Amino acid sequence: MSVIKNQQIAESVINVNKFGDGNVFLPNSYISFTMYKDRDEKHIYTLDKVSDMSETSIFLDEEISPQQWTIDSDTCRILDYLCYRATTKFRGREYEVFFTPEIPINEGPWKLYGLPGLILAAITSDGIFSFQAIGIQKVNDKSIIIPDGKNSEVCEDLNQYHQFVQSKAKNESYTFEKKGDITIVDRFTSKNVILLETEDN
Repeated sequence: MSVIKNQQIAESVINVNKFGDGNVFLPNSYISFTMYKDRDEKHIYTLDKVSDMSETSIFLDEEISPQQWTIDSDTCRILDYLCYRATTKFRGREYEVFFTPEIPINEGPWKLYGLPGLILAAITSDGIFSFQAIGIQKVNDKSIIIPDGKNSEVCEDLNQYHQFVQSKAKNESYTFEKKGDITIVDRFTSKNVILLETEDN
C-alpha cells in the first residue's frame, strides 16, 4: 500500500488513475456523521469520523428542545400517508416540513422534531437542503447503544464541530486499487462547506 501526500504527485496520480482500468474509491464525504437521539433527555449526540480510513472520531453532545412550529391546512401525500404542512425557524434557517399524524411519533430527520406526527419531508426556505423519506422499516427488538464520547475527541460546542467539518472538507482522500496494489492519495482543496446551522441557537 502506498500513501501519497505530496500535492504535485497527488494531482498526477489522480489524473492518471481516475479513469484507468483499476478500482477507484471516490473522496471521503465531509457529511459522514451518525446521530443518536435521546428525546426523554432532549439530547442529540453526533459522532463523526475524521476520515474513512481513520479510527479517530469526533463527538458532540447537544441539548435541543423541540422547535416551535406553525401548522397550517396545506396537505400532501408522502409514502401514501396524509401529511400536513408546518414551518419553523431553527438555527438561522427556515424550514417547511410535512408530517403525518398517522404515525404518531414525535420525530423527524436530522435535529427536527416536536410535531404530533413523524416528519416525512423537510426543506429549507433557500432550497439548499432537503430531506425526503423514501421508505419506512419497522425494526423490533434491536437495542440502540448511544456512544458516550469516551473513545472520541469531544467537541466543546457546535462551533468547534463546525470548524472540524470545514477542515475535513479541505482534504479529499482517493483510494485506487489495481491488481492488489492499493494507493491512497490525499489532496487538499479550497472548497467551503455550506452548513445547515448558521446560528448556535
